[in-house]
Amino acid sequence: MVRFLILLLTFLTAFSVPPLHATQSLPVSRVAHMQQRREQRRRARLARRFPSSSSSSLPTVLTVPTLSTIPAPPSTDPLPATDVRAAILLLGTTMPILGSIRIFPHEEPLDVRRISVDFLVAPLSVDSLLVYDGDRRFLGRAMFDASVSGNRRFTLRFANGTFVIPQREERSVYVRALLKERDAGGVSGEELRVYEFRIEGDGVWSNAEYVKPLTETFPTFQTARARFTSIANADALTGPISLGPSQRIASFRFTGERSDGSTELRVTSLTFQVSASSDITLSNAVVRGRDAVEDYGCTVGSTTITCSDIPASHGVIGDSSRVIELYADVMSTGTVSSPILQITLNNPGTVDTVGHITWTDGTTTFTWVPFEQPVVRGIRWK
Repeated sequence: MVRFLILLLTFLTAFSVPPLHATQSLPVSRVAHMQQRREQRRRARLARRFPSSSSSSLPTVLTVPTLSTIPAPPSTDPLPATDVRAAILLLGTTMPILGSIRIFPHEEPLDVRRISVDFLVAPLSVDSLLVYDGDRRFLGRAMFDASVSGNRRFTLRFANGTFVIPQREERSVYVRALLKERDAGGVSGEELRVYEFRIEGDGVWSNAEYVKPLTETFPTFQTARARFTSIANADALTGPISLGPSQRIASFRFTGERSDGSTELRVTSLTFQVSASSDITLSNAVVRGRDAVEDYGCTVGSTTITCSDIPASHGVIGDSSRVIELYADVMSTGTVSSPILQITLNNPGTVDTVGHITWTDGTTTFTWVPFEQPVVRGIRWK
């Protein structure tokens, strides 16, 4: 009997399983194996979307010529213009395109993980950047990236497989700035310029890491509390020339918009270019804002009329638009059978150069307007 009990005890001991403690973890090797399997499944899904007939390596270059808690913009870009050119940026609004790039993976599909935009100088007035592809599809909002020193970077991050560019297919990407309002930190007169785009991602087939910065010359923009939307001829295209004192020789309509009710859009200086036949002489030029009760004197040169320090009574545009008129004494020697006279606001200037129109938003003085040259031609008198 004792011998039987000893045999039974030996049998039970050999086939018993020790309990697994609640805090016991899986071996490290098994955890690593599971992570590896998940990564393999992710790559397999992408590989099925972008099959390869042969093994490939990650492209070495991108060919480039050139989300936050805030409610998301529409799924497509609602603004019509997609050209990249210098402009006055109105605080509190979404403004023109700051920069664009084209991405072309040569060797394999590119799974884009991050798109970053670095400014030349840390921007105070930018809340975020709205990122779109070449089909005007909204990709996401690039937010301020505090992980990079200098306060100059905004980054949009993508989940795996969200933005995949097929092999040898080009994709364009461009950004618009969402500007802060004045009361939220927006600053009038700030110059904004993109320094570089930075594309980061993984090769779909090789899974190799890819980083490509792009530095080129992007246009410079300037922020304002108000701006001009158009400057146009307020007369007919042509008309009969009138001789004598105090003749109206040009009328221009200035139209603008404001970002806040406490600011004013105001013209402070105008330089008019004079085109006239050799028999025409101008003198005693004055400028007059329509509805003003007095004139303001200007200086007449050989080919220009300069009106400096225009007072508010003539230069304030008001809620939408105002016509500013130019008068002068017009004399003719009578030696030309068909005399002509035309006044032009010619030079728009740039951020760095002084043009023929100086204006203010109540905080900053600007010496340029974002229009083509000539800015506007007046009526052609003949």
